[in-house]
Amino acid sequence: MSLDIDANHSASQYRNCGLLHRQAGPYVFRGPITILAAKLGPRDFVGVHRSAVVMHIGQRPSRDGHGRKFEDKFMSETATTLAVHKHSALGATLRGGTLCGLLDITAAFVVYSGFFGVHPVLILQGIASGILGSSAFNGGYPVALLGLLLHFFIAFAATSVYVQLNRWVSPLVQYVYISGPLYGVAVYFFMGYVVIPLSAHEKGTFSLQGMIIGVVIHIFCVGLPIAITTRKYYPKA
Repeated sequence: MSLDIDANHSASQYRNCGLLHRQAGPYVFRGPITILAAKLGPRDFVGVHRSAVVMHIGQRPSRDGHGRKFEDKFMSETATTLAVHKHSALGATLRGGTLCGLLDITAAFVVYSGFFGVHPVLILQGIASGILGSSAFNGGYPVALLGLLLHFFIAFAATSVYVQLNRWVSPLVQYVYISGPLYGVAVYFFMGYVVIPLSAHEKGTFSLQGMIIGVVIHIFCVGLPIAITTRKYYPKA
């Protein structure tokens, strides 16, 4: 997009803004705003437009390349800002998923191995049985490793969902000590009443004690770590 401006009539109005570059003919509007407009959405363009106008005030174009260097610097800084904002969601997902996965599996080992005598390998094989069925318990350590990978896959998936929800529902990141536990409970019941019934995992009987233990673990080892990590690494929706 370009805007031709009569050099004799309107150039003086725009010269102080540094948005005009002298060419062979008339002045042409081809500053950073024009370039970014093709890449950003309407909301992003408004913010960039305001910043660009403020930053360009007093910047006089020159024929020695100074104006071009300023434009390149502005473009570079803007692209870096957008990239950091985009990658912060990925960083929150990776950190939150890792923390959630470690805390959740550690709690499972401590509770079910320490208090109920279930071997950690059997716990991991039980996770793998979601896709392998009862044959998972005959697979040894390779199947246990598969169960561990599945466990962290679920942890990253749960974190990714929360991070995306944070973009649309701002109170999630503002009240993490409420949204975190609630999200942990939601993950527990979603896994128990949607994922597991649809998987190859052997269907067990209802246990109130088991439900209470599972809910508590999901509050402190799933929901809260995900919410707190998201607030730290991806605070803005």
